[in-house]
Amino acid sequence: MHSSKTSAQLLFAAFKKADIRDIIVSPGSRNAPLIIESLAAGYRPEVIVDERSAGFTGLGMAQQTHRPAVLICTSGTAVLNYYPAVAEAFYARIPLIVVSADRPPYRIDKGEGQTIRQDGVLEKHTHYSVTLHLEEAVSENSKLIKEAIEMAFLKQGPVHINIPFEEPLYRQVAEPVKFEPAIRTVEEDRPVSEQTLDEVEKIWKKAGRKLIIVSQLPPGEMLNEQLRRLALFDDVVILTENIGNVKDPLFLEHIDRLIFPFNEHTWQEYAPDLVITIGNNIISKKIKYLLRQQKPAYGHWHIGKTPIQPDTFDVLRYKFDTSPEMFLSQLLFRIYDWQPASEYKVLWHNLAEKRRKAHRKYMKELSFGDMKLFDILADTIHSPYQIQWGNSTVVRYAQLFDFAKGITHYSNRGTSGIDGTVSTAVGAAKRTTDKVLLVTGDLAFRYDSNALWQNFPENLKIIVIYNGGGDIFNFIPGPSTVDRYKEYFVAASLADPDVLKVISGFQPEILRTESVEEARAQIEDFLSNPHSRLLLVNSAAVNNAEILKNYFDFLISE
Repeated sequence: MHSSKTSAQLLFAAFKKADIRDIIVSPGSRNAPLIIESLAAGYRPEVIVDERSAGFTGLGMAQQTHRPAVLICTSGTAVLNYYPAVAEAFYARIPLIVVSADRPPYRIDKGEGQTIRQDGVLEKHTHYSVTLHLEEAVSENSKLIKEAIEMAFLKQGPVHINIPFEEPLYRQVAEPVKFEPAIRTVEEDRPVSEQTLDEVEKIWKKAGRKLIIVSQLPPGEMLNEQLRRLALFDDVVILTENIGNVKDPLFLEHIDRLIFPFNEHTWQEYAPDLVITIGNNIISKKIKYLLRQQKPAYGHWHIGKTPIQPDTFDVLRYKFDTSPEMFLSQLLFRIYDWQPASEYKVLWHNLAEKRRKAHRKYMKELSFGDMKLFDILADTIHSPYQIQWGNSTVVRYAQLFDFAKGITHYSNRGTSGIDGTVSTAVGAAKRTTDKVLLVTGDLAFRYDSNALWQNFPENLKIIVIYNGGGDIFNFIPGPSTVDRYKEYFVAASLADPDVLKVISGFQPEILRTESVEEARAQIEDFLSNPHSRLLLVNSAAVNNAEILKNYFDFLISE
């Protein structure tokens, strides 16, 4: 049986035509026509009560499939709870289709329950936002739905379709309205013009020191090979963050391990003439700071489709709105026989080798704590694991260590919030056959604990690091100068196993030891055990911030 509402029928006919596969519903009444029609269309939507968690779960699904996930909610404040996930999707370029049910326009601001001004409420962080007409405008609504779906695919980002429904909401009909659903169009990847390539080639050959930074991208074998070919040039250095998902012995993976001890003076020896960024937001604050202080003479190029102007270093010269693979294939064709005379690559690789030796020496003598935990994880985790990294200190620690080839890395770095860490990992695990490991802090885990109301994927494991609260505020300069900063910034949370059992629904394992070998054995057992789901690592008694500060001081001294 179909909903009697033609706008609901139009919507799901368009979803089927566009091969939309993932639908998440948060229960309500005003969205009843959408739920009814989703079932009539053959979908079996995921049901997630908390819209904030639903939003990030859909984001995790779309992160894996690269296809829009649909979020459906009732009227009122429900749609506002999607906003954190929508903002993350906007900046991380992940496709979402938000569908909010609404009351008719003539009932807005007239005292109706569950009624707010929903029209355009997500507009600043969506690529398309529309409120459909009431039922009679079939042709116009069909066109608006088509445009919304197209933008989600083309922009690889979020869109919002707000649908007003008059009562009755639950009426069903045997036969749907007859109409031809719109067909989704596909935009081809456009090459860079020959004129622009002439300019680019000239700059490339003038700039004797080129620094390419790669961050926050899905895995891509072609891009990895193209970057490897660029890394063979003596005037090119490629810095990568693990969430960039490219890996090669010629790439330098640990940006902060290399440059965190630098000041503006020592940076001058390593500063580039041209900086090129590929992917979304860079994690390292230090590389952004240094490149802003000493701007490259030939400026900054950004390669890739982004919803914003990525002028990260305040010196953007070119934004190539095409895929990195397309641009680099054109560039490599132009410069394949280029033979620069430069010591730039040797300079950076000598630094990397020096830092590698210092890192290993420090790790060898280090007792158990947060930093040693990441050292153990890097030694223990192997493909086909994918890791979902929590934000703040977790994802920053992860940049300092060498993880095995074949592991994929993800983190919500579009907005860098902690609000959807668990839900994103749950959604990702539901749409991949890989083993998924979420590594997150205790505050982020508790903040997003509603993620575990839904069915827990069998391929997901979670490591929760309890270090006494938001440990990044013990490390960054500033918070400790404020009275009672631990209360107001670090915000220590409870890590009682009984509390975590209630939150998660299963008994957590507890890792509480000073022995590195015991910790390693327990982590290996946790990862290999098919039944273990949650490991709580209690390092609250360790001065983790001091260990991290000493680490960076040690890199300079060696």
